Amino acid sequence: MFKKILFITLFAGFTFTYSQTARNSLLEYCTGTWCQWCPCGHTVIANNIIPNFPKTVVLSYHGPANTPSDPYSTFSGNQIISALGFSAYPTGIIDRTGSPSSNTSWYPAVFNRSAVPAKADINVIKSYNSVSRELTITVYVTALQNITTPAALNVVLTEDQLNYPQTGNSSCPGNTDYKHSHVVRNMLNGHLGEDLNGTDEWYAGQTISKSYQWTINSAWKAENCNIAVFSYVKNTTLNRSEVMQAKEWSLTGDILPVELVSFAADVRKGFIDLNWKTASELNNQGFEVERSYDGVNFVNIGFIPGAGTVVEEKTYHFSDIADYNSRTLVNYRLKQVDFTGEFEYSDVIEVIYDFPVEFSLLQNYPNPFNPSTILEYSIADEGLVTLKVFDVMGNEIQELVRSQQIPGTYKVEFDGSNLTSGIYFYRLTSSSFVKTGKMILNK
Repeated sequence: MFKKILFITLFAGFTFTYSQTARNSLLEYCTGTWCQWCPCGHTVIANNIIPNFPKTVVLSYHGPANTPSDPYSTFSGNQIISALGFSAYPTGIIDRTGSPSSNTSWYPAVFNRSAVPAKADINVIKSYNSVSRELTITVYVTALQNITTPAALNVVLTEDQLNYPQTGNSSCPGNTDYKHSHVVRNMLNGHLGEDLNGTDEWYAGQTISKSYQWTINSAWKAENCNIAVFSYVKNTTLNRSEVMQAKEWSLTGDILPVELVSFAADVRKGFIDLNWKTASELNNQGFEVERSYDGVNFVNIGFIPGAGTVVEEKTYHFSDIADYNSRTLVNYRLKQVDFTGEFEYSDVIEVIYDFPVEFSLLQNYPNPFNPSTILEYSIADEGLVTLKVFDVMGNEIQELVRSQQIPGTYKVEFDGSNLTSGIYFYRLTSSSFVKTGKMILNK
């Protein structure tokens, strides 16, 4: 019912956000019905890549562009073949991270790229009129990290199960009854796509949307067509313009009613603030906010009304009171409810609430030490904090900390390599707390 995009783990006073959005690799390759070696490339995709990485987005560029013997080589945007540097057939590029390479390198490249975090996520809301053959689509691209260089968006229409003779040889057999898949029919917004952020920095969590409307060629079977969408970081060399994320949807298939593009939390003293964002909503009554302390048993702690049906970005907020006196692990999830009563859960985010209720300065460890030791302390209220080391005569040896700090627990390493053996003192000072500890350097 609705798609889950981001997970986070949080510690008191700090927000650590990481993406759990799976990377879908983009394989772009050149082929031709005339090419005797190309069936081997098709086999690698069908038998190795797709079974193991089923969400890999594959774009099959038939070329060279406008070749009379290949009916699929004439398509809007076929300048992409020369722009990516394709000349030998079949060769391919994975995520635009290098020059075209032979089909033997495709699978390991997809395998390696699948472990690289996605830099953006893509969601769409679309409608297709089977009578007028009109496609209306809005694409939402959300940065998962700060993007400081220009990025672009490509929207491509492909078709599967195209029956046309394929040349082959004894090693790469073709036949007269050959099914061609992933065939690029139209690069709907041009072979270079469309700029997303221009020269502006694109901040993590920021969503950029683009809307399009096209009429689909009546010669193409709509039920065999797919919409491939990918975003890439622009580079002067196109085949080194890294793809940040790629996704694919069927032309005629349904899109999930609610597209959740982020779900995150911030911790402050006394509260845990939940924030989430949707790219689009369909028939959305709202969100029940649920909390759990064991990650299994959840209870409803509030309800936030939804926006019904919208095709624009919406943001939501909920604050949970955190009256814990010790370090506490809290889990949250959203239960999205339709007006029909249907519902779907988000993934769970995990929050560690660890605000101290009082100041403290612990004994250093190890003690005695040689040559270094750890000093640990807790701050109950925000303010200027200093931590200094003195010798037995009261002379200041080193100032380890002088900064404005929020409530939390901190650890600092003290290195006594340049000091002689003996007794030293460390003093923690804040606006309302002073405490001194003793430590022994034993070389």
